[in-house]
Amino acid sequence: MGQFMLPAVILVCLAVAFAISALWQKQRKLAIALAVALPLAAFGLYWMKGRPAALDAANVKAPSTIQEAVTQLENLTAADPKNFADMATLARAYMATQKYDKARDTYKRALALQPEESSLYVEYAESMLRTSPDRRFPPEAVELLEKTLAKDPTNQRALFFLGLHQRQSGDPAAAVQTWEKLLSLLDSATSTELRKQVAEARRAAGMPEAPAEAALDVTVQ
Repeated sequence: MGQFMLPAVILVCLAVAFAISALWQKQRKLAIALAVALPLAAFGLYWMKGRPAALDAANVKAPSTIQEAVTQLENLTAADPKNFADMATLARAYMATQKYDKARDTYKRALALQPEESSLYVEYAESMLRTSPDRRFPPEAVELLEKTLAKDPTNQRALFFLGLHQRQSGDPAAAVQTWEKLLSLLDSATSTELRKQVAEARRAAGMPEAPAEAALDVTVQ
């Protein structure tokens, strides 16, 4: 904060000197009043409209732990509750530290600031899932997943979560259809567990087993 304040003080002093120099010879009382009032007004305006919390030493230093980072973000969002970037980052920090109730509420506040920021939809939906008493997606979360896929049909997390919702809701055939779209986006090394869930959903829906993946034989001479 000191690095910022020094040039700020110098600028204010120069402005005061310029303002009162012309008055000093003729109206000294007014010049003295300005010398006092202008700095107070400048710093008062900054305190009300600026972000003094962002200049606090505790918020400027690089955090050494994730909890320190969370504390800094909490201070910043408390000082400036309309800052979307800080609010979204705080929500993600809460998710990373498994504070799901706080994450859910903070995602809600962030999206109230920018409702069309679809990059947060899936994350917000997941936070609602993790805080739901029955561990199911509430209707609002399902709507967010569908809106995400309407904008980005290849969003992998949205496809997985929507398929999970369909499976939980007793519609395994729909889950198979959704998850097979996701399988087409994954390589075999990362799709093993999902293939097991697709196989279970197929059996629950009375569908035949999926055809085995074609193997490629290579002969090296």
